[in-house]
Amino acid sequence: MFAFVFVGSASRVEAQQSVSTVDPREARGYAFLAAGQYKDALSEFERLKREDPTFAPAWLGMGRAQEGLGRNKIALKSYESYIARQPRDAEGFVAIGWVLERMRRYDAALEAFRDAQKIDRVSADAFRGAGVVLRALGRKQEALRSLREAARLDGRDAATWGQLATLSLEMDRDLEAASYWEEALRRDPGYFDSRSDEREKWEHVTDIIGPRPLRDGAALASAPTEPEAQETAARAIAPSEGAAPDERKGGEPTADDTGAIGGIPVRPGGPSSSGSGFVVSRDRGFVLTNKHVVRGCSVLKVRADGGQPRPATVHALDPDDDLALLELPLPAGPTATFRDDPAVRPGDDIVAVGFPLAGLLADQVNVSTGSVNALAGLYNDLHLLQMS
Repeated sequence: MFAFVFVGSASRVEAQQSVSTVDPREARGYAFLAAGQYKDALSEFERLKREDPTFAPAWLGMGRAQEGLGRNKIALKSYESYIARQPRDAEGFVAIGWVLERMRRYDAALEAFRDAQKIDRVSADAFRGAGVVLRALGRKQEALRSLREAARLDGRDAATWGQLATLSLEMDRDLEAASYWEEALRRDPGYFDSRSDEREKWEHVTDIIGPRPLRDGAALASAPTEPEAQETAARAIAPSEGAAPDERKGGEPTADDTGAIGGIPVRPGGPSSSGSGFVVSRDRGFVLTNKHVVRGCSVLKVRADGGQPRPATVHALDPDDDLALLELPLPAGPTATFRDDPAVRPGDDIVAVGFPLAGLLADQVNVSTGSVNALAGLYNDLHLLQMS
């Protein structure tokens, strides 16, 4: 994989707003849950239950707090009390399914997830849970179908793509596994940071066949699940008799002109990525970019000041803030400076400068203006900055 970092700009950060559907009475309890303060959350939801025994969401909140404390059996009773009061809420059945899955009561868990699907046919959590349980029961074809549906309904969860990848690998579908892992990494650049065993499997697969990014995750719903899919994949990448090898891949077989491999669309032209960066030290040859730009790259090149691309190495990584510091010989010139004072405030003006979609948009720098919306992201994550 190659990465081209165009120096003199910063990668643009897209602002995301979350709309809470939680009743205001529950907000304090869910804030404790988000902070991992399960005892405080449990006390808060128990208080709500005492004040209003008819307030069903209190039972759901109690169950979540009890799960956080490892009290699965008690949590199960709380969830059952919730669905007794709210029998048409799929969320309650999903919660029961997950706690039963943790208790390894797979048949009962599957029944709960199926009940959730009947109530809400577009519940990604219900299909995700069913897929995990079906896999535990050894029903791999059904599990694959269910997890694909979960990813189609809501592709934001990197863990779902990882589950698809490991399941596909178990079923000897290496091409699909590579595609799903690439999607997991696209959703969460730090996906493998706490999954060393899974990372080794991914590295083994990509060493053999290379990364296989998905072009369109929504195509999963129509992707084949039969055993013949692997044979179809092999035919799709096999060169015709007498055909010249693809020089970009060193003679290895590649996808056909449609970009499809076994029903899984991939990006044509081989794996690559690009991003923008700042020169932060000319003397030491440091360029600051994002970690996700260089993730998985075997070769890094930086085109600084409009010159020719130069080989670079990774000097340091910060997975929490998605930063990478690259090192390479740089010519003399200006460097970026960091703001010390005053601190950034909500409402401050912002200018985003970068080179998005390299090779498609103009080679000239792209400039956007906006303002700081908030100094933290979802769940008060101070690693994120919300911008308009």
